[in-house]
Amino acid sequence: MAISTAEFELLEQRISELIESCRMLKNENSELKQAIADAQAERSKLLDNNSEVRKHIQQAVTTLQGLTYSD
Repeated sequence: MAISTAEFELLEQRISELIESCRMLKNENSELKQAIADAQAERSKLLDNNSEVRKHIQQAVTTLQGLTYSD
């Protein structure tokens, strides 16, 4: 069974479309991976900041309790 020129051209076009789709998906995947990495870094930074704020609040509460009991 021989492939006609029209069928071959259609197949060639479809392959080109698939290659372009793969390129687009690869780029999108890379962008999404970077977005995930950025979000994870931001989350880590926020957790560190939260921990520091919690320490400061605990110190302030301890100081206030000390002032209350010394009166």
